[in-house]
Amino acid sequence: MDIFNGQGWTKTILIDFQNERLLIHFMAFLLGSLCFQLKTFESKWTSKKLYIIISCTAWIPITLYLFIVIYSIIITGKYLFSEIVDALLIRFSFLLSLLCLLYLMINTFRYYLNIEGKIRKELNKNSYYVYIIHLIVIGSIALTMLNTAIPSLVKYLILTVSSYIACNVIITSYRKVIYRM
Repeated sequence: MDIFNGQGWTKTILIDFQNERLLIHFMAFLLGSLCFQLKTFESKWTSKKLYIIISCTAWIPITLYLFIVIYSIIITGKYLFSEIVDALLIRFSFLLSLLCLLYLMINTFRYYLNIEGKIRKELNKNSYYVYIIHLIVIGSIALTMLNTAIPSLVKYLILTVSSYIACNVIITSYRKVIYRM
């Protein structure tokens, strides 16, 4: 994916990250900030037109992305248009499909899953702190399952569910202990 033949990773003492994903993470952060600033989840349902239109057309950029990637894998050395145009089309279609899917995900949660309850309020209070510790919890659970003879998909399912539960239990218990002091 690197058009200019540079190194795809930036490695520092604290973190390692892919340069190609920096824009995606920054856009997701900006989208989250915008949703918070506009109070997206507090607003009422006005019209489903845009939601339905994007639901019906989100497959187009995903299909374009997959077509160009599969074409470049099957027919190596040849490009659909040119190296730069193909790379730009891949990047554009990927980012556009990401934007569509983020819009659909946010509005699906906003329209259908935005229900208050005791458990949801507790999970909402935990969300930022879970974000902070989730990599440590995932890493420790993954290390314990590293040399087991469990199929990888089952390991993934166990890791996902157990890390979600463990993070929320850790943060809830921590918050209750801190509030008692």
